[in-house]
Amino acid sequence: MNGDMQQQRIGRAVFLLVALILAYILSFIDRQVLALLVAPIKADLGINDFQIGLLQGLAFSLCFCIAGLPVGWLVDGFNRKYLVAAGIFVWSIATALCGLSSSFMQLFAARMLVGIGEAVITPAAYSMLADAFPPRLIVRAMTTFSMAGVLGVGTAFLAGGSAIATISTMDALPFGLRPWQFAFILVGLPGVLVALFFLLVHEPQRGPTAGEDVQPIATQLRYLWSRRREYLPYYLCSMLLATIAYNGFVWMPTHLIRAFGLTAPEAGYILGVIYLCASVLGTIAATMTTERFQRQNLAHAPMRTVFIIALCTMALGLTPLAGSLWITIMLFAPLAFLMSGYYGNIVAALQMITPPRLRGINSAFFILVTNLGSLGIGTAVIGAMSHGIFRGQPGGVGVSMAVVNCLCATLAAVIVWRKILRGDTPIRD
Repeated sequence: MNGDMQQQRIGRAVFLLVALILAYILSFIDRQVLALLVAPIKADLGINDFQIGLLQGLAFSLCFCIAGLPVGWLVDGFNRKYLVAAGIFVWSIATALCGLSSSFMQLFAARMLVGIGEAVITPAAYSMLADAFPPRLIVRAMTTFSMAGVLGVGTAFLAGGSAIATISTMDALPFGLRPWQFAFILVGLPGVLVALFFLLVHEPQRGPTAGEDVQPIATQLRYLWSRRREYLPYYLCSMLLATIAYNGFVWMPTHLIRAFGLTAPEAGYILGVIYLCASVLGTIAATMTTERFQRQNLAHAPMRTVFIIALCTMALGLTPLAGSLWITIMLFAPLAFLMSGYYGNIVAALQMITPPRLRGINSAFFILVTNLGSLGIGTAVIGAMSHGIFRGQPGGVGVSMAVVNCLCATLAAVIVWRKILRGDTPIRD
């Protein structure tokens, strides 16, 4: 009987993981499609690279991060599947509203609403997966879920490229919409169906029932602050490596278009294939590496894998400096491979040292630091450097990316080595 119950539990956990992956892929499609629409949006709205950086980064990440804290508190005390379903519905409608925008401020506001909706998915997913899977499978579950983010980017580039190519051949669009506006609506509305599908998942059991023994958010934050020396290295390492990953997501399409004369669909197809392949292979390799360290009973096994990734990224971060399209593609593929494996390992390590009833709020705070620093600031820095230092230079975006990438990879490697692997902080596996 116990064997049957265990098998049933694993089956429910796998179904939950599949549903979360579907939702996470959708979230990245909705947030990422803008990267392929930079040129027409700039032309129609009369904005510059810095403003594009704000739309891709700060507009989304500011609300994404700020909303994450109250969402994390809700995750720790209430039914998580209903929260996720509501979040999917909100960000899908908000993506469609991006397609109805006719000014920078309207598009900025719609992107903020996308961030509010997407603030739900990751804290809820980390909390649900940590409760649904047994401890020996948590790293595998977290890395598999994190893989969905890169899968979503690849799908966004492929689907977005195809949508743009198809829309551009249409003689007339409904309601006088521009092609880039129709693209937002096309990718946003299917999310309503995904929100309904998510209602079929099973809410994992955890300690007290929903709503009981939930500490005030101020009490939870005081606890996190008391353990800041333990948690902060994880937050900072994630933020630095996420900056490199988001640089690829957000600015690589523009770099390929400007430096090598590709069209948006061509850039989307190339990057889509790279990310789809790299996400699977990179996640498998990172998971196998961590599990090998675990079998060897090595402390901080997930972070050992992250350290290897950071070291390799220090060199591959220079990829945007390549002067040939094919060399750029050959170097970017292993960089995308590496970027698929770090996040799930950091998340898994963080869940292992966090009390179950605080996983939602801690995940929200972790996401706040990671995304505000990387997507909110990092991507805007690239746009500012391109517009201010390298204005008018086709390779300006690429040089900006290379500088930021190498700096972030170096700092991440130093933090992992000094603060975690050497045991300078009393972190427990």
